[in-house]
Amino acid sequence: MRYRGAILKLFGLIGSLSSACFIPAYASEVRPTLPLFEHAYEPRDLDERGLWQKWDEYEKEFARSPAVYHAPDLVNYVKGVLCETVGFDRCGATRIYIVRDTNFNASMAPNGIMSVNTGLLLRVKNEAELASVLGHEFAHFEQRHSLNSFKKRRRGSDLVSWMTIVAGAAAAAGGSGAYQHHRDYRTSIYGEVYRYERDQERESDILSAQYLVISPYSSGAGAHVWLRLLDEDAEQARERKRSRRRQWTGWADSHPSSFERADYLSRLAEEANDEGVYKASEYMEAIRSYMPEFFDDQLQRNDFSATKFLLEQIAQDGWTPDLLFLQGELYRKRGNPRDLVTAATAYLNAIEAGYENPNAWRGLGLSQMRSGAQAEGKQTLKTYIRMAPDAPDASMITLLIGEE
Repeated sequence: MRYRGAILKLFGLIGSLSSACFIPAYASEVRPTLPLFEHAYEPRDLDERGLWQKWDEYEKEFARSPAVYHAPDLVNYVKGVLCETVGFDRCGATRIYIVRDTNFNASMAPNGIMSVNTGLLLRVKNEAELASVLGHEFAHFEQRHSLNSFKKRRRGSDLVSWMTIVAGAAAAAGGSGAYQHHRDYRTSIYGEVYRYERDQERESDILSAQYLVISPYSSGAGAHVWLRLLDEDAEQARERKRSRRRQWTGWADSHPSSFERADYLSRLAEEANDEGVYKASEYMEAIRSYMPEFFDDQLQRNDFSATKFLLEQIAQDGWTPDLLFLQGELYRKRGNPRDLVTAATAYLNAIEAGYENPNAWRGLGLSQMRSGAQAEGKQTLKTYIRMAPDAPDASMITLLIGEE
């Protein structure tokens, strides 16, 4: 984190010396006007109609798959942020799916399907940051980048070969292991057929910045996202003692680097000089009830340092009862002797701060018992059973504490 300022200064120096600098070409394009938008794009030829048909078939199956996190209120909230960002005239044809995936990612298909990973929702801190990512993906859609990439890559090839990939993904989406099939599908389709070029990525960043200037949101949010991802990546690299940085987008050879992106998005925001809002409290309230599950998925990655960093970033504005509970979960699940003491303290702090979910007593009791405080732990777990007699693990906990 302490190197970040120096890195950005270095990019500023490179930009000032290079005729290919990002900003002179881009900053002048950030103005409060958008391309004319009449209606969502409709397929025009046989190839496009075939592509749309296969995507529609895939969507029908995918909508019912375990890969999709079924939360209508959350979907409506994300759709609302998108509409505030790009305009209600543009967002109408978009269908949003929340995908249970811990990676920071979102994507949009040519026919209007937008998938948003739970890992993205866990990492952005406010509506403005979410808007910057959604706007970027919608910019790809509006500029038909994925469709153009598809056409470019299938020239000289049999369309049926591409359609077979989509059809196979659609068939897999409804069956067992649908989550993994979905990820395999995303890798094959987006990685090979719809891979964006670096210029397309920058074009989408520019149009996304234009969306934000006109929207209620701050155009500075985009740079904040990438700077924080750099810091999280550094924490992960430090723990694993790796020098090679992980690429959040998944397509390292086609996306601008996070350093580059943070730099030119910062300059775009400075050029725009808008006074938009961030809406952090509104965002945290919207995802509050979903955060424990999203965070639990993150814990399954067994990446303590990066997960700890992520939680501390979320808690920068204050440790709420919900976040204190998640802190307890983080340390309890790693389970070192000192971790169990830290976990018990976090659970107690959450309870004292007003956290009412019985799982706080469960976590506290288990931490106490594993750290040797058997009698105290049993009493705490008895409280948990009284609070949640129908909990899925009630029988197991009852057996653990020796109660009939």
